[in-house]
Amino acid sequence: MSICIMWERPDGGITVEMPAYADKRRSPDQSDEDLLAELETRSAVRLAKKYGGVSISHRMDDATIPKVDSAADSFRDAWEWQNGVSVNMSKARIIHMNRIRQARDAELTKLDTSFMRAVEVGDATEQARISQLKQTLRDIPQTFDLASLTTPETLKAAWPPEVPA
Repeated sequence: MSICIMWERPDGGITVEMPAYADKRRSPDQSDEDLLAELETRSAVRLAKKYGGVSISHRMDDATIPKVDSAADSFRDAWEWQNGVSVNMSKARIIHMNRIRQARDAELTKLDTSFMRAVEVGDATEQARISQLKQTLRDIPQTFDLASLTTPETLKAAWPPEVPA
């Protein structure tokens, strides 16, 4: 267990930094407290340049950060500070829909090739089938409901059946 630093950014997100306590370049007489203070000073300057400022830093036990491969970790860009790290579900839904759109767009590109082959051979039935499938894929952002999903776990598990995962 070690202490890490979490910064609240002006854009509403957070940046979590974990000090390298065992770094060989660390001075042998430097205490953990001195290391944390040094990191806070350097990070405040760096983050202020990148984001136009940081509002506050929090020191916390690294056990309170969502673990890698957890559902909450899947939505890091939606993390916020509310007496601990939490997932802003509105932001997480946007992130997840963008992932769905990316997979859907790849599928639409594949269907373009199949459609052109059907055009070349004059197969009107296949053209109609592919057109309907493409329209179903295009409609996913309007028809696939993410609003009712209230936890990172249920959101991560939700995926439209028309789009390969």
